[in-house]
Amino acid sequence: AKGVPRMTAEATTPFPDASSGSARTAALASRLDRVPLLAVTLLAFALDAWRLHEGDLGNTYYAAAVRSMTLSARNFFFGAFDPGGMITVDKPPVFLWVGALSARLFGYSSWSLLLPSAIAGAATVALLWILVRRRFGPFAATIAGVTLALRSEEHTSELQSHHDLVC
Repeated sequence: AKGVPRMTAEATTPFPDASSGSARTAALASRLDRVPLLAVTLLAFALDAWRLHEGDLGNTYYAAAVRSMTLSARNFFFGAFDPGGMITVDKPPVFLWVGALSARLFGYSSWSLLLPSAIAGAATVALLWILVRRRFGPFAATIAGVTLALRSEEHTSELQSHHDLVC
């Protein structure tokens, strides 16, 4: 008969499929695996961003280029060092674009110039965690992430003059 639904054993069973419970358990376990990733990444960001506002401008050469790049679109595109746009920096301007966008969003300050470096440091820890987890599991990934997050040289270089995110 047309239009009449066929009744099957699956449709008439009042109990849910047992595999749906294991699927929910697997989804919950997958979400719980992300907790250490989030914790390690937030730890790295907190350590990298600690007292950014108290520092100087980092590398003053690149800070001056970022300042110039916030003045005009031409200076931004070419990575001009001077406000007139006649002198460019010695590297491709891609890494300065990030700093210039941050300076445009938050204003020109040591905090806005060093914030992209703090974000890049936290992203590095997250990437390490993901790569180590694939091969060795979440426990080893967490140890690797915390180790990288706690490295004192990492934070020192982040706060000093680490504007060069790409090169």
